Amino acid sequence: MTIRIMAEAAQGYEGKIEYCMTYVSAAAKANADAVKFQIVYADDICEPGHVHYEIFRSLEMPTENWAAVKNSADEKSIPFVAEIFGGQSLEVAEILKPNWIKIHSTDFFNRPLIKRSFEIAQTVFVSAGGATEDEITNLVDEISSWGSASQLVLLYGFQAEPTPIEKSGLAKIPVLRKRFPDIELGYLDHTAGESEDRVHVSAMAMALGVHWIEKHITLSRFLEVEDFVSALEPDEFANYVQAMHRLSGAFGAADLSLSDEEKTYRDKAMKKVLAARDLVAGDVISDSDIKLIRTPRIAPGSGLHDPAQIIGQRLANNHRAGEAFQPGDFE
Repeated sequence: MTIRIMAEAAQGYEGKIEYCMTYVSAAAKANADAVKFQIVYADDICEPGHVHYEIFRSLEMPTENWAAVKNSADEKSIPFVAEIFGGQSLEVAEILKPNWIKIHSTDFFNRPLIKRSFEIAQTVFVSAGGATEDEITNLVDEISSWGSASQLVLLYGFQAEPTPIEKSGLAKIPVLRKRFPDIELGYLDHTAGESEDRVHVSAMAMALGVHWIEKHITLSRFLEVEDFVSALEPDEFANYVQAMHRLSGAFGAADLSLSDEEKTYRDKAMKKVLAARDLVAGDVISDSDIKLIRTPRIAPGSGLHDPAQIIGQRLANNHRAGEAFQPGDFE
């Protein structure tokens, strides 16, 4: 199983291109699989007088700044994800042609914005936090009708600034997997940045089968940079990515075939089938003719473990008591 980690800078750049460049460098150095910024223009999101309008205004940057950030990400070989919110940020995305686009829950019902995003980017992440099952189904059905389902990554999770462990809602992930088996899923981990469980919740989501984890990164929780509450500082983020990729190795292959190590274990641990007494060619093997025991006298990989393979079979050659049975010993 492969898990991919998106470093979510969100609004932590505070309208400063130098912060953006630092986030790109930190995400790339941490070996994140993508770095994401919210391209914010206040009038895309809310009206003047809204509680966050002036904050959104302070985040606005010209297109040439975003182009420089995208170029920096390209130079560092880390995919750039643009989170867009309306006409102005869409225009920026059309110019930048980002690798991927994310649609925030605030635009879950903004079908024109979502549809245009699929025309621009090879992958579109859509956050379904706060949407009902029927609403998510309707969205997926509509995206499928556009022929774009293979480009969709459906994201579950919500920001409760930060999200308490008991509100993480991880049990919804298997429900979404069952309901949308052909759609990639991601989890938005908004666990508190200082929490002792800042890796654990993501690991649990990974175990439940998500393909993506979005995790906030911040320049400093101490300085309370925007969106810091559920974010990790660069060194912490690098450790987080390393831990997640290390833990993903625990899954192995998604089938019941035996690895070479399991075959070695099987050969050492499981008893072999031996003759309990002297037998002659033509004897039909019964339960009283065999015994199960570990033995060092059989070469690795040889012999039989399961009596059911030979009970009722007719011997093709003589066997002394204690001699191991082999697959070719029967008529």
